[in-house]
Amino acid sequence: MLDRILKKLAGTDSTEEAQEKTDPGQLAYTALLVEAARIDESYTETEAGLIDQLIMREFSLDAEAAGALRREAEKAQAEATDIYRFSSVVKNGFSPEEKIELLEGMWEIILSDNQTDKYEEMIMRRLIGLIYVSDQDSARARQRVEARISEQS
Repeated sequence: MLDRILKKLAGTDSTEEAQEKTDPGQLAYTALLVEAARIDESYTETEAGLIDQLIMREFSLDAEAAGALRREAEKAQAEATDIYRFSSVVKNGFSPEEKIELLEGMWEIILSDNQTDKYEEMIMRRLIGLIYVSDQDSARARQRVEARISEQS
């Protein structure tokens, strides 16, 4: 307690105080990106970097803030027993367009290694039901990502 008071007087934030400042929508969005990267049990530095790029673009963050948010989301995702905690924030707090942007980000991560497995497909099917996005909108999001990836190749 005394340490926290001293840090506050010194103008430095503790980890708990920093977490209190994190936007729940940003944390949920990023945790779902992390879930997409980890679901195949191969979470690479490339995927972590891609997550940073996606959240920098989505939330107008600098590289340091994006890295901090990703690390916080990695911890939250690792502690979660399912995706409902994050999907409920998205379902209740995101516009239809923001939900599609999230799906595109997740597809970008899933497709970044040029292969998909049944667990990656499963997480996307579960998520679209939980956040009330149609199968057609999800399929179009995937097709847009595939088109962008093929243009970059």
